[in-house]
Amino acid sequence: MKTQILKLNWKDFAKHLEALLQDNNEPVSIPLQKQFELQVDFSSLDQQLELAPSGHIEKVLFVFKKMNLYFESGLLLENNDQMYSVVSLFQKGNIRVAADDFHNQKLKLPKTQNFEVLTTSSQVFMKKLNLNWDPNNKLRAFLIQPTADFSFVLFSPVPDLWMQNEIPKLSKSMKRIFTA
Repeated sequence: MKTQILKLNWKDFAKHLEALLQDNNEPVSIPLQKQFELQVDFSSLDQQLELAPSGHIEKVLFVFKKMNLYFESGLLLENNDQMYSVVSLFQKGNIRVAADDFHNQKLKLPKTQNFEVLTTSSQVFMKKLNLNWDPNNKLRAFLIQPTADFSFVLFSPVPDLWMQNEIPKLSKSMKRIFTA
């Protein structure tokens, strides 16, 4: 049974979420770097996602944490009656739980099938959420819905031509993990 985060007390759950996001007991397969360096080859993703936990929310968080290696920034959104709230975010290697005021903002996203990937300019999300992650408009936003109750919005500066080949790998890996 899937548990919606919004049905829980947000402050209590945010503490639990923070502990899950900061779990340092998982094996690290990519060496830590002093400066954020984006990985642009999704071929190693399957191997990393094999370690995903079985619990629904834990699996979503685990996969979202892994996206931190492949995308410059990202948002984890929870669906509550087709209105989405940000529950976690990352930027250039730093991942955290959404602040209360940020979490309380609601977004309406286009309806998609699970694992379908939509792309747009990052400015759509930057303006709506009042973010300054892309002042030079160099990022593309990728909307991926791995489950009916969660969506990822992932931002990348990698050229579209490269991402055309890599995004299907990402979608295939997520499908394998979330349908297993």
